[in-house]
Amino acid sequence: MERSKYIRWVISVLKSLPHKGELTLEDFRICFDVGKSSSESISQFLKFAFERQIERLELDLLEFGCHMSLPGYVYVFPDKFLFQNPCVLHRPHPPITCTTLFNFKSLKSLSFKNVQVSGETIEFFLHNCPFLEQLILHDIEKLSKLEVCGSSLVLKHLELSCIYDIISLEVSAPNLISLSVGTTNGLVLRNVPMLVDIHICCGKVEIPLLVPALFCCLSQLKILSLWLEIHQERHIVLLNFPDMPKLKEFVLSFQANRDESVCD
Repeated sequence: MERSKYIRWVISVLKSLPHKGELTLEDFRICFDVGKSSSESISQFLKFAFERQIERLELDLLEFGCHMSLPGYVYVFPDKFLFQNPCVLHRPHPPITCTTLFNFKSLKSLSFKNVQVSGETIEFFLHNCPFLEQLILHDIEKLSKLEVCGSSLVLKHLELSCIYDIISLEVSAPNLISLSVGTTNGLVLRNVPMLVDIHICCGKVEIPLLVPALFCCLSQLKILSLWLEIHQERHIVLLNFPDMPKLKEFVLSFQANRDESVCD
């Protein structure tokens, strides 16, 4: 009851604001556990933001601010908000000349948390938002492949955490400065000459893949933060880093069971 009352109040406030064309938005944040039952309301909020050429959009639907929703209760981002004919999004190569439903050219920062969104949708934003500098994806399911690639991308900050089904992540972004990822599984980096700040988490089976995955940019890094999972085996000895002459900050964190120690 309180949730529905709150949503109705938000909708009434939005309706009281100037119409599209009369108002542009810098920031629009939805940070509330509204649930799939409120999907229509969430879509109304997003439509309001897109109509007003939003610059920074954050959609955070984590339960209690930290937990994913149960399967079947996750909000699905509507493809109908992208192309006037949304079915073209899932073609192998959507036509460049296809008309978009909204003008996304003002978008500079995009954050999705606990939202079901496809790789095609993310790639749509990357290639239709010429000023997009920051992309954040947290707690995303059913996203197995993502390409963050393009010589014209202005993307500077990429953060991907708890993308549970990812098996292929390719990053080629000439302006990328910082990268935070939760796995080395399927990670391919190329054409990242500006990348100086990396934060990465590794499960124990992924640790041997760490150096090969980052090899192309290790010599230029200034900040490297690693979170490694170890259980009984000393996987850390498998990390043989080359020289990193520009490195200024190195943070190494471990997760271990009970009385396990890397100092033994």
